[in-house]
Amino acid sequence: GKLKRAYAELRLTHGELQQAHDELEIRIQQRTEELSRANINLTREIDHRKEAENAIMEISNREQRRLHMQ
Repeated sequence: GKLKRAYAELRLTHGELQQAHDELEIRIQQRTEELSRANINLTREIDHRKEAENAIMEISNREQRRLHMQ
C-alpha cells in the first residue's frame, strides 16, 4: 500500500538524484579538461611572447651598441 508506494517514490528519487550526480560529474570532468587545454594554450602563448620580447630586446641592444660605436 502506502509503504510500497513511498518506497517506490524514494527509489525513483534516489535514481534521479544519482543520474543528476553522474551528469554533473561528467560536466565537471569536461570543463576541467577544457580549462586544462586553455591553460596549456595560454602557457604556450606566454612562452612565445617572452621569446619575441627577448628577440626585440636583443635587436634593440645590438642597435644601441652599433649606434654608440659610430
